[in-house]
Amino acid sequence: MKKVWCAVTMIAIFYGVNLAHAAENLKIGCVDLQKVLELSETGKKLKGEIQTEIDRAKQKLMEKDQELKKLGEMLDRQSFAMNEDVKQEKLREYQSKVKERDRLATDTEDEIKQKYAGRQQKFIQDVIDVVKQYSKDNGYSLVIEKGLTVIYTIDSLDFTDEVIKAFNNKFAPKTPAEKPQPKEKQAK
Repeated sequence: MKKVWCAVTMIAIFYGVNLAHAAENLKIGCVDLQKVLELSETGKKLKGEIQTEIDRAKQKLMEKDQELKKLGEMLDRQSFAMNEDVKQEKLREYQSKVKERDRLATDTEDEIKQKYAGRQQKFIQDVIDVVKQYSKDNGYSLVIEKGLTVIYTIDSLDFTDEVIKAFNNKFAPKTPAEKPQPKEKQAK
C-alpha cells in the first residue's frame, strides 16, 4: 500500500511541477471592449453619430406628441358642441394619429438599430483584430473580455488602455495637418 501511495505522490508531484512550469510561461490579460468603445476616437465618433440620430428622432417624436396634445385638447373642448357622429369621427382620427406616432417611433428605432448594427459589428471586429495583434506582439497566451465572464482580475492584467492607443493609431481619422500635401507642379 505504501508503494501505491508513493507512486501516486510522485505522479502528483511530477504533474504539479509541469503545471507550475506551464503557469509561469502563461501570460493572461483582459480587455474591456465597452471602454474601448467609449474612449477610442472611432468609438466616440460612432457613439456620437448614433446619439445625433437618436436626438433627431426624439425631436420628430416630440413634434408629433405636441400635435397630438393639441388635437386632444381641441377634441376635449369641442366635444360638447359636436354631434355624436362627428365626435366619433374625430376620435377615430385622433386614435389613428396616435397609432401613426407609435409606428413612427418603432420604425425609427428599428431603422437606427439596423443602420448602425453593421458599423458596430465592424468596430468590434476591428478592436478584436487590434487585441489579437497586441497580444501576439506582447506575448499574451490568453486574453479575456472583461465584464462578460470574468469574475475577478487584478488591474495589472487589464491592458485596455494600451489597446485604445493601438486602436487609435490604426483607425483614428487623420487631421488635415497629417494628410500628405500634393506636390506642386513644376514650371517648365
